[in-house]
Amino acid sequence: MSFPIAYDYEQQLYQDYAIAKLQLPHAKLIGLDGSVVWEGNPDYKAEYGSYLDEPLADLVAKSKLAELRQAQKSVADAEAALQRGDFSAAITLFQPVSKIEAVHPAVAAARDGLARIESEADRRIGESDAFAKDGRLLQAAKVLEEVVSKFTGIAAGEKAKRALEKLSAGSPYKNAKKLDNRVRAPRRAWSRTSSTPRARCSTEPCPRSSPGAIRGCERALAVAGRHAQGSERRQDRQGDPGRVPGALPRRVIRSLRPAPK
Repeated sequence: MSFPIAYDYEQQLYQDYAIAKLQLPHAKLIGLDGSVVWEGNPDYKAEYGSYLDEPLADLVAKSKLAELRQAQKSVADAEAALQRGDFSAAITLFQPVSKIEAVHPAVAAARDGLARIESEADRRIGESDAFAKDGRLLQAAKVLEEVVSKFTGIAAGEKAKRALEKLSAGSPYKNAKKLDNRVRAPRRAWSRTSSTPRARCSTEPCPRSSPGAIRGCERALAVAGRHAQGSERRQDRQGDPGRVPGALPRRVIRSLRPAPK
């Protein structure tokens, strides 16, 4: 036989389905929820088949048994993708299974997997909100960009997309982005040439319309000054991209400013 056979040693099913009261041979077709879908003498003739064939085909179609068999593999592949940190692939595999209208472990596992992914995306959005409240707008935007990229197709991904659009449209973010580009200019110049004055000049036109912009320019000048002195030691610290690593004390910064004409 190409299908599994169960043997009821204690005759529990024999009693539950009242087999003793029926004339044998007798078959009961049981659905996924345990209810009897069809029962009777299955009979069988080579030229006509069995009376059980048609109700069994209906049960397979209505219960989506073929899809559920494939769903088990999809869930396993999705879990493997989660272990690799590939949220996009996991979402793609989980979603079709979660939409199957059937009571089955694979469907429950897919829905649970999507809930876990939503939770992780929400956690990252909360992290972005914390960066924004701390004034670290570039880092907040970077986190949102990652959520939009990795969590496409779920509610949290759309939420992150709207938040990113709102953040990037604001003038504080635009100013921070411009300042970040100013600060990065010396680094690009240093990588292309050994001429420190060229790098230093690229920082001096920095707009001085706000205290934050002034501090950013001062930090950039500090890095240029340190490079001019031939120092190879630079302290890298994590934080706002606008905070340039290796900033010198203010008294040193003032000494690096061009003397007034």
